[in-house]
Amino acid sequence: MTATVFKILLLVAVFVAVLSATYPKQHAAIEEEKANNYDNTLMREVLRTQKNYQDATNNPASSTDQRLAAGNAYAATLSSQQRFEEAAKIYQDQLALTWGLVNNAYNQKWADANMHLAGAHRNLDNQPAALVCYDSVLKHDQEFLPANDPRIARDLNNVGLMHYLIATGKAEPADRKNEFKTSRDYLEQALALLEKNNQGSSAKAAATLWNLVLTCRDLDDKNASQNYKLRAQAIDKSLNRVCREP
Repeated sequence: MTATVFKILLLVAVFVAVLSATYPKQHAAIEEEKANNYDNTLMREVLRTQKNYQDATNNPASSTDQRLAAGNAYAATLSSQQRFEEAAKIYQDQLALTWGLVNNAYNQKWADANMHLAGAHRNLDNQPAALVCYDSVLKHDQEFLPANDPRIARDLNNVGLMHYLIATGKAEPADRKNEFKTSRDYLEQALALLEKNNQGSSAKAAATLWNLVLTCRDLDDKNASQNYKLRAQAIDKSLNRVCREP
């Protein structure tokens, strides 16, 4: 081996060693920069939507739709920062804003505001408050929508899920069992309504079925839980959905 070739090989070896040592640090720096960029972008978005919300709220000429859109955008960015209490406050104001927009008829904006507020309470792990919102939407939908409207199935599923989550926080076995039974009743109503609307093999039905798997499991009804599980798996397979079982 000539001296020149040896020097070249030695230089390559040193280069590889240096690269191996510095790459993890470079990779970590890149990832940190990405995270910082995301945080900075999100903060700018929060400030932008906050200004839009304040402008819409303080402008007497702004319409209800403009105020709702600005509030929803601001609350969504706050939720992205996990500032759930602030988001819930905005959604509570949205609910007041939509109350009374429609008399003796379906109030879509009020129902949407209630759904947003329910989601904020869920993020705060305040399931009883979320249940109040979801139950209010259910009653409103049952009063003003056709009996087989799929939105009622959505509401029944949401109420059933809240009762399940509330049950998991109960200390007394009897209290837990009562909540689980209530959850199962609402979820089975939701599934029956989906089937009436020819949606028994839909992704919505699969979601309700998986909720029933958990509820029946915790009621120690193993046969029902297994049957619901098989149906949910069949739907997921038919839709090519890869789902992690609960």
